[in-house]
Amino acid sequence: MKKVLTLVLALVFVLALAAPAMAFTGDTTPEAVTPYKLNLYLVEYNDIGFFGGVSLPPADRGYAKFEVVAAVAELMIPKGKDPGAGTPVAYPSLDFTGKNVTFYLTDNVPDNATTTKYTLKHIGLAGTVITDDVEVTNATKDTKFIRKLTTPGFANTTANGYGIADKTVKWLFFAKVTGDDASLTVKAVDDSGPVVVTAAFVATTAVSPAIPTFPTGAFSYNGKYYHVQWDAADKKYVLTRVVYTEGANNEFKANGVVEFFVDGDNKTNGMAINGFNLGVHPVSGALGIYLVPANPSSFVTSGTEYDAAMKIYNDTVVGVFKMDFKLMGNFLRHKFFEDLVSGKTLAVTVNIKPWTAYVKVPDNVVVNPPKTGAAASILGFVMVALAGASAVALKKR
Repeated sequence: MKKVLTLVLALVFVLALAAPAMAFTGDTTPEAVTPYKLNLYLVEYNDIGFFGGVSLPPADRGYAKFEVVAAVAELMIPKGKDPGAGTPVAYPSLDFTGKNVTFYLTDNVPDNATTTKYTLKHIGLAGTVITDDVEVTNATKDTKFIRKLTTPGFANTTANGYGIADKTVKWLFFAKVTGDDASLTVKAVDDSGPVVVTAAFVATTAVSPAIPTFPTGAFSYNGKYYHVQWDAADKKYVLTRVVYTEGANNEFKANGVVEFFVDGDNKTNGMAINGFNLGVHPVSGALGIYLVPANPSSFVTSGTEYDAAMKIYNDTVVGVFKMDFKLMGNFLRHKFFEDLVSGKTLAVTVNIKPWTAYVKVPDNVVVNPPKTGAAASILGFVMVALAGASAVALKKR
């Protein structure tokens, strides 16, 4: 008994000493970030009508050619990514595409809107259809349509699920099967399609709590906003970083401007940040800015203006667009900006099973008839086969 008691006391003593040590060596792994999730599935659509609800059980059946299918796309928005609060939208648009289907529906569409033939409905948290989606745009008519999600495209209300952390936002849409091997695909696109415009960036403002309209020509790339203008008169591309700020006046405003100058052949021959021209010191080779354009004595490599310009240069010019000043003389055209793709696009596809009312016989079945007896000829073989089939039918009766 004494030995057991001694052992127990020893264990208690060891654990007492180990406890403080364990407190300093616990798990310090950062909390995992909840990722965006995209889901897509076919449903049986039943409009309840008067009660305003809708029944959407998952569908697991085949569809015939020219039949309309209903599907639901779900986008789970993780905590801290509420687009209605001005946070940059990681996926500014949903692209709806398909194979052997058409979205251009002119008839036989359940509860189709009268204002659009590309029906997309937003489903609220209670399972009700909130509204027909009027923000759908169409680039290729019947083969694709896009739902813009860029702030402030979302309606930030509790009823429809926007603005709530870790909630799934759903859309109901329809398509008509046009051929075999049909499928639907939805992509959550990480950038909203960079474009080069001819108009200068114009900030937009709205008095709190309203969210201002998204600036014309601005786009999202890797979760941040930009605007690219082509100034033909001065032969330069003007890249503006755009930020959203909240306050008494919520606004989208410029947060740094970069100018890329080109010659008649579109070769780069200069760069300016926040109005200060960049240059390389002829002796030290250091990259700096001219506080006064074309004045060598104003060239600096330190100071407030220099620090602000270099931050934009490192973070945006090089870090995002990979445009090193040392690469002056390279070509720069609209295509450079318009071809930007982040590579973080989410995509999900669902196949549409065909409805088959018969058993399909393979085309490559080859029959070798016997060479002797009553069935020595092809005709004889066929007659024997038919007689056998008839006997089986009579026996069943």
